[in-house]
Amino acid sequence: MSRDGSRGVGHRPDQRGSGTMLIITVMALVAMAFGVVYVVGGYVVAEHRARTAADQAALAAAHAMRTPYRKVPVDDRSCEIAAQTAKRNGATMMSCQVTGDQVDHVVVVTVRVELRREWPGLPTGMAATAAAGSLP
Repeated sequence: MSRDGSRGVGHRPDQRGSGTMLIITVMALVAMAFGVVYVVGGYVVAEHRARTAADQAALAAAHAMRTPYRKVPVDDRSCEIAAQTAKRNGATMMSCQVTGDQVDHVVVVTVRVELRREWPGLPTGMAATAAAGSLP
């Protein structure tokens, strides 16, 4: 400022605090990016868990089809084993279809894995289907 109180030629407006606003904006963007990665990562993990549980349940059921057991019909026993295997892998069996007999068969299992955290407006779980059996 000059002696008479005028700002003079070439004076720039005061920019104090603009760096603080820039840092706050950058930090907010970084926090949002971490939040998106956290949510998407949760869905990716749930998808992998569902696929693994479905694969293992279908394989266990197909193996049970080939193992003789006299007291329970083969189809019921296979789906029961698939449900137990899915549960051990943190999933819930949604459906189980057995086609064929003890020699030539296919077992199709669908499981669902719930997300550990629910987000408003987004799905609460992931489902996967797997098939296993003998080759004709």
